[in-house]
Amino acid sequence: MGQTPGKHGVGFLVKKYLAKHIIGFYGVSERIALLNIKLPEYKDPWTIIQIYSPTEQAETETTSQFYQELNKTLQTYAHKNAIVMGDFNGQIGERQWDEDAIIGPLHTVQNPEAGMEKCLQALRWKIT
Repeated sequence: MGQTPGKHGVGFLVKKYLAKHIIGFYGVSERIALLNIKLPEYKDPWTIIQIYSPTEQAETETTSQFYQELNKTLQTYAHKNAIVMGDFNGQIGERQWDEDAIIGPLHTVQNPEAGMEKCLQALRWKIT
C-alpha cells in the first residue's frame, strides 16, 4: 500500500481475544486504514479508522485527495458506530453547535486551520 518507504503509515494493534471478532481490514492507503469489528459487548459492529493526515505544508492536491479518500472510506466501509482517530495534523477553533459528537471535551482552542475543517466536514455526514 505504501508508496513512500519510511514515511506515513497507519495500522492497528488488536488484543488476541478480539482477533476472532474482526469482520474486515482495509488498507485504504498509506494514510488511511479501516478495521470493522463486532465487539462482544455490543449489538452492532464498530468501524475504527486510523488516519495520518497531511500537514498544513503539504500540496493542496495531496490534502484534497486525502480528505476525498477519507470521505469515500466513511461512506463505503463504515458502520454507524465509527471512531476516526490518528494524527490529524491540524488545529481547531471554537466548538460549533453541531460538533459535540465529533470533538472531545478537552480540545485546545487554536486558530482554525483548513485541514481540520476538511476533516470535520468529512465526519459530519455520519452524525446527521
